[in-house]
Amino acid sequence: MNRYEESLADLNKLLEIEPNNADALRNRGATYYMLTRYEESRKDLVKSLEMLVNRQKIGKGGFGTIYSAIWLDGKPIIRDNLRAREQSCKVALKSLNNLEISLKLNGLGLEIYGITQNIENKTYLMVFQYADNGNKYDFLISNFKRIDWENKLRYLIDVLNDLTRIHESGYVHCDFHSGNILLNQYKIMMKSFVTDLGLSKNLKESASKGEVYGVMPYVAPEILLGGEYTQASDIYGLGIIMTELSTGKRSFMVLSSTLDLH
Repeated sequence: MNRYEESLADLNKLLEIEPNNADALRNRGATYYMLTRYEESRKDLVKSLEMLVNRQKIGKGGFGTIYSAIWLDGKPIIRDNLRAREQSCKVALKSLNNLEISLKLNGLGLEIYGITQNIENKTYLMVFQYADNGNKYDFLISNFKRIDWENKLRYLIDVLNDLTRIHESGYVHCDFHSGNILLNQYKIMMKSFVTDLGLSKNLKESASKGEVYGVMPYVAPEILLGGEYTQASDIYGLGIIMTELSTGKRSFMVLSSTLDLH
């Protein structure tokens, strides 16, 4: 019995006790998908989606459209050493192009609650933590004068840790910019998360030379000259982000306003 079959057996037992447990339905749906039992996966994921209401489109990235929603069933939490749920919490939904890569890396430190399915177009959606302060670029524009250097360095350390994890996992982000860094406020601090690996590539993949995509100010010069995306090109994007943290402005804005690489 492989790990997916073992997981399926555990989820079946849980759903015998709690047949409307949306979290378990999502996880069983994702497990069925990995086992290529697509019709059973679809039924579980559609049923779990009934617990997500007030969906609103909030953005679009390399992995597809991003929505916010209210999760009526609530995310699982630990309270007084007992399992409980945070009722009616706000979550994010993102349509997926590559299910396995997204489950392993997408969102990195952001909590992933499971997988569901859009009943309108049959696309799969990841249900994950809603970042309440939006992306780093918009946040900097609105709050630059109020952010001290201690917090700027803390944001940068978070970003460096996430990018290191991506690179050590053998991937190149390929679309590394401050719009793909999300911020969430916790009780004592704000934390940054690198997201959206929709354009990412494994280092073992044969990259296409001459193909240019991403947000112009963050694209490394060698890419514009026809080179391949590499981990070094991600580091170039990191340098632009560091400049933004220092100045509150995006580099090469005049040039980028005339070009659209998406």
